[in-house]
Amino acid sequence: MVCDKCTTIKTCVEQLNKSINVIVIYLSLLAFGDCKVLGHQGELESRITGGNTAPQGAFPFQVSLRSTSNTHFCGGALISDRWVLTAASCVYNKQPSQLLIVIGADSIWDGTIYGCENITKHERFDSNELINDIAVVKTSREVLNSTFVAPTFYYRYTTSCSVVMATSGWGDTEAGGALYLQYLNVTTISNFGCKVALSTYEPAKNIELSTSTSQQICVYGTYNSGSSVCNGDKGGPLFRSLSRVVTGILSYGTCTEKIPAIYTSVGYYQAWILAQTNKEI
Repeated sequence: MVCDKCTTIKTCVEQLNKSINVIVIYLSLLAFGDCKVLGHQGELESRITGGNTAPQGAFPFQVSLRSTSNTHFCGGALISDRWVLTAASCVYNKQPSQLLIVIGADSIWDGTIYGCENITKHERFDSNELINDIAVVKTSREVLNSTFVAPTFYYRYTTSCSVVMATSGWGDTEAGGALYLQYLNVTTISNFGCKVALSTYEPAKNIELSTSTSQQICVYGTYNSGSSVCNGDKGGPLFRSLSRVVTGILSYGTCTEKIPAIYTSVGYYQAWILAQTNKEI
C-alpha cells in the first residue's frame, strides 16, 4: 500500500499525491505518445548522474567545452575535422577567445586542447526558450583522427518515438562533476507526453516545445532508477547506440529521471548546419 510507511496523515497524503502524479504522467505518455515509455532492451544501468563509465575510446566524437581556466561547462559532438556541434545555450554571449575545445578525453585530465576560431549560434535562438537551441563552433586548427578521436555522422532525418538511443557526457554525478566520461541508454517519447511530464515540474512549465519530434526530441532514461542527464551534459550528443550517428544535442535536463530531457533534433537543422559550415562536413 502507498501508506505502509506513513507516520502521519500529512506524510501519507504527500506520498499519495506523488504516486498519483507519476501514474498520470505514465498514462498520458501511453495514451497520447504512441511510444513505448518503459523499454528495457539493451539499457545501460544507472545514469550520467552516477552512471556507467565509458570504455576508452568508445565515443571518439565526444567533446568537452571548457572555459579558459580549463573548467568543463558543456558537451558537444565532433562532426568534421574542424567543426563541433553543440547547443546555442552553451555558447550564448561567449566569444571564441573565451572557449577551449577538448577532444579525445576519456577522463577530465586527458584529451587534446584546441582553441576556438568561430562560434555560430542559430540566428533565431532565444535564451528564454529552447527552440533553435543549436550552434556550431570551429576549432583553431585541424583535428587529427586517432583511435580516440573521430568525427561522427549526424542523422539527416527526423526521429520517431519509442527508439532506444544512447547519450554521453561529462555532467554531474552523485559525487559532483564527472571525472570520467559517462553514458546511458534512453528512450524517445512523444512531445505531447513530454509536455504533460514537464507541466508537473514548476521550473519547466513555461518551456516552449514543438508539437512533433521533427524539431525537438524528448527522452526518458531508465524509469524509476535515477537515470538522467545533468548539469554539464548540455550540448552533448544523443546518438543511435550501434551506429553512433548523432540525432540530437542536449538542450534541457533536470538531473531526475521523472522529468524527460529535451534534445534539439539535428536532422531538422541539416540545411542550417551545412550553410554555417560552408558544407565542410
